Amino acid sequence: RRERAVKIPVYFKGLGPMFREDLKQIFDDYYNCLSRHMNDAQCIGEMIVDERNVSFMFNGILEILETYLDGKQAEAFEAFGGILNNSANLNSFYDLFRIEKCRTDVKVDSLLLNLYRCRTDQIPTSLGRRDMFHIPFSRRKLVGRQRYSVPGLPCLYLGGSVYTCWTELGEPPLHSMVMSRFELLDFSGIYDFGYSTEMVDTLLNIASQWPQGHSSRSVAIKIVKDYIELWPLLLALSLDNESQSAPFIHEYIFPQMFLQWALRQEDFVGIRYLSNRVCRQFANGISTFVSNYVFPARGDKHYGDYSETLRERFLLTDPLPWSIAQSVVPSPISTGYNSDSTLSVSNRNVYYGNTEFYQMESRLSEDSGSKAESF
Repeated sequence: RRERAVKIPVYFKGLGPMFREDLKQIFDDYYNCLSRHMNDAQCIGEMIVDERNVSFMFNGILEILETYLDGKQAEAFEAFGGILNNSANLNSFYDLFRIEKCRTDVKVDSLLLNLYRCRTDQIPTSLGRRDMFHIPFSRRKLVGRQRYSVPGLPCLYLGGSVYTCWTELGEPPLHSMVMSRFELLDFSGIYDFGYSTEMVDTLLNIASQWPQGHSSRSVAIKIVKDYIELWPLLLALSLDNESQSAPFIHEYIFPQMFLQWALRQEDFVGIRYLSNRVCRQFANGISTFVSNYVFPARGDKHYGDYSETLRERFLLTDPLPWSIAQSVVPSPISTGYNSDSTLSVSNRNVYYGNTEFYQMESRLSEDSGSKAESF
């Protein structure tokens, strides 16, 4: 059901000392909503949700938050890892959020073949391919605080659309923008937190159309069940915030702890998550449009300024300045994964396929790209 109690992301305004209380209220609202609707006619009978798992996740997150805010960050991190490493949680967590497990029946290329990175510069034509990659290891001091970040660890941040990248940059003048398209060559090792409530709604409705005992119905029901039980964790990773410039941001506590937990896994590569900024303007379409991606530059530090692991994983196009792209005679625009998305701007729905942002994606798609290791 599309109730406020289950919407993700949750936008907090003017939050501060009441963070824990407000988070607890959201959890209570969700738990009450869950209790009311478990016997709803719209719920599929064979989907048995263990409310004890939901309560365990709620209480664990609130206790971890108190420990963290009390200055015991190492203790909080170990407790957070304990929740994730719980055998029951871990199996459901992998099944729901690891792309190589949860996306075997959908087109993964829609998620990972057309990713974008945008930068701004006073002289856009001065940026080269390596400037579109992660911050060099020799310049770690430039690594800033992000939702998913670790102090001093460079990461490659990408977006699911040129519009998302532009919004995440703070909507700079378009003429200052430089764009590249990235293509991921290996889909393993990626956590996918790009689940919107609407996606789960759709999945549940589709599942209800299959007869009982059908394998597709069973798979869909398990996904929805895991989502419901792991929703408190997904919420903690998806909290929106009002200020991006504050020295400390409560909403980044759990995403940053999760990244540190994931970095302990040798096969971990990256995370897909929804852009909270773009979700505010999102009318309808597919979640790839509003997605962000983070790929930590881990390992291989002694081989140079850039992660060899990431360089081998990606193709990327040469940087394309916006001003130059505008001067090129446009090719016929093909229908891409973002073309059917709709933005809500000034209370009007705008078809993304008709925007200049989508035209830029079409121009970038004309370049097949080359391996990042070639720079």
